[in-house]
Amino acid sequence: MADTVNAHQKILEDLYQIFLIEVTPLVPPYNEEASMDSKFETLREAMRRSKRMGDRRMHLVNAFFLGQFLEKKVKTNALRSHYTQQLTLHYRITSQRVYYLFEAFGVSQIMRTVNITLTLVRKLSQEEYQDLVMRSLEIFNGVEN
Repeated sequence: MADTVNAHQKILEDLYQIFLIEVTPLVPPYNEEASMDSKFETLREAMRRSKRMGDRRMHLVNAFFLGQFLEKKVKTNALRSHYTQQLTLHYRITSQRVYYLFEAFGVSQIMRTVNITLTLVRKLSQEEYQDLVMRSLEIFNGVEN
């Protein structure tokens, strides 16, 4: 339980990060004109590469783009299922979670993070995850208490 509370708190701290850094606009690693299969393979390779390189932020950014691809670009449940079956359970869960946690902020907020890892995101209970998604929207909209 302490592990998940700690994960929840660390992620919440990163959602509040406001330090100014020059963030070069980041775009998905695939060509928009490419086929859906090609886009998916490019995203998987980007995930593998950032993992091998030990680049925490880019791993999160690539997870965000993978989640965005699965949630917004893939239009049918059958095709979404086709792609998600090619992912490990870990990447299925974390890419979706990272996408929704940072959907309002975009990847520039990921570049400000200091704590979040995919493992921390995975450790969250469903309730903690839903709380953080709601809080991220409140923070983005300036509604937090």
